[in-house]
Amino acid sequence: MSRAAHLTLMTLLLAACGSGSVSPSNFLQPQVNLRQVKLRTAGITGGTLDAQLAIANPNHIEVKGAKLSAGLDLSGQHFGDLVTTDAFTLTKEDTTLITLPLTFKWADMASAAKNILGYGEVNYHLAGTMSVTTPLTIEVPFTKDGTVSVVQ
Repeated sequence: MSRAAHLTLMTLLLAACGSGSVSPSNFLQPQVNLRQVKLRTAGITGGTLDAQLAIANPNHIEVKGAKLSAGLDLSGQHFGDLVTTDAFTLTKEDTTLITLPLTFKWADMASAAKNILGYGEVNYHLAGTMSVTTPLTIEVPFTKDGTVSVVQ
């Protein structure tokens, strides 16, 4: 193979690698926010909330997610854990919405649950990790404090 052909092949390979992947060194971590909490069901013993997460992907490529787990505190009390092992895709340079259920028992958080469900907005703390492929699998930790609307 001639030197010119070798250089052309190397240039094409590097261009192909650079356009479709992100290395761990230049990977920008997605930002996770709690967008909304909605009461799905409520009964005598407890209920289920739907927690809608907004995950912003600042990377110039689509990122595949394999797992997400996080603890959710509402109004200063641990309300439960959000977990999914379902695959998800984070659109490049955009925000993806993912809704996860959270089951709770009134007995575990009676006063906090009543306060949370009685207001339109509450303070929250969200902390966890998600596994993403860039094409290497990376564990991305996240923490976010904010205010979220509670929809009944």
